[in-house]
Amino acid sequence: MSAFLVIKKGQPQAGMKKKNSRPLSHPNPDKAAGRRTENPLEKLVRLADKPTLENLVLDLTRGDPSLYRRSLDCLRSAVKLTGEESSAAEVDSLMALWDELESDLEEIDDLGGGDDDTVDRVDELLFDLAEKLKKAKIPCDDRRLFLEKALPYIRSGNAGMDDQLYALAYAACRDAEDRRHFARRLEDVGSHWALVNAMRIYRELNDREKYLDLRLRDLDYGDDYHDLADFYWKHGEREKALKTARDGLAKGRGRLTELRNFMAERAKASGDRQGFLDLHFQETVDGLTFEGYRKFRALCKKEEWNRYEPKLMETLSKAWTSEQVKIRLHRGEDALAAEIISRQRLERYTSHEFLSQAKRLEKTHPEKILKFYGTGVGSLRHPMPRKEYARIANALGMIRRVMVDVLNDADRWNRYKAEILRKTERWPAFHEEAAERIADWKPE
Repeated sequence: MSAFLVIKKGQPQAGMKKKNSRPLSHPNPDKAAGRRTENPLEKLVRLADKPTLENLVLDLTRGDPSLYRRSLDCLRSAVKLTGEESSAAEVDSLMALWDELESDLEEIDDLGGGDDDTVDRVDELLFDLAEKLKKAKIPCDDRRLFLEKALPYIRSGNAGMDDQLYALAYAACRDAEDRRHFARRLEDVGSHWALVNAMRIYRELNDREKYLDLRLRDLDYGDDYHDLADFYWKHGEREKALKTARDGLAKGRGRLTELRNFMAERAKASGDRQGFLDLHFQETVDGLTFEGYRKFRALCKKEEWNRYEPKLMETLSKAWTSEQVKIRLHRGEDALAAEIISRQRLERYTSHEFLSQAKRLEKTHPEKILKFYGTGVGSLRHPMPRKEYARIANALGMIRRVMVDVLNDADRWNRYKAEILRKTERWPAFHEEAAERIADWKPE
């Protein structure tokens, strides 16, 4: 194995730290006058004989996969090679890229994670390697070397980089035989996601026997049943498809969206309006959202909505609080929306959307909204970090807005403020935060 290095002027090499670099040449009148002069390294490179430069390059790149790869790639584009030499050099470059990332990947896999910079670096290098491998003109045996490199980490699944590793493995596949080989290796891995990918490959290859052998042994979630039902349907086995879908709706442990949509399309095509709406109703109430509510309402005719609406509203309390409020406001049920808000706590992570909904109800239901804002102040029994003071001051600003601007009751605000001042008289940092946010905050 050999390598060469082209040193570009003014470009730092791998391992060099800019912050510690010294000037490449001493200031001189010629340079100050704008005339280009050689620095000592440039001069020595120009004067050195070929064996010295060869030794320098080999010494610099030994043990540094990144510098080795960059040198190799640079010279591959500048030196004429035979087809076999070019292929070997390309394999060597790709392997150097793997060597560049593997030690960090191994550590991430061992620890189940790593610092953000290391994870980002490995992620980027895996992406680059997959992209280069897709285009590489190298033999099948060499491509499969990279598949074998990725498989232990796919088997472990502890690095949190399954998508990147699978992308690398798929990049090693060029034809049906490559994909079939990959599918067999995934069967050896045996994990759920590995088998899902193996099934996907067999299905794409129209290998009915292998696909069904794996699929029928792994029917758990709704999307498993949907995959099988869709397979049967596309192969003209309509009765098997419908039976599989019905079984999935009855037995599938969640993830039923695609299956319901599949059956809803069949119901619509056959003119089964009731079945069509029932399926969409089940999808709507299974994780009810405002958007889902609106979409289902739009599907229904007036008499249909009158039939489904009471059943849908019975499930509302299971929805996220913010979705409950949006649905109540959309229905014009402001009092119920305000009641829901009054039972919540104002936290640092309360969304801007939820605060906007509360503000919308300040004029019509001020006491309910004040109850909500008051939870953001708390008992004030103990000193807290400044960021907590800032959060409490924001809540006080909301309370003041309702008492003074909405209720026009400055006396109530002043009494409330006096009590807060009494509890926090020895917290100067709190008063600094409050004074920044509340115009009339003037502690003694």
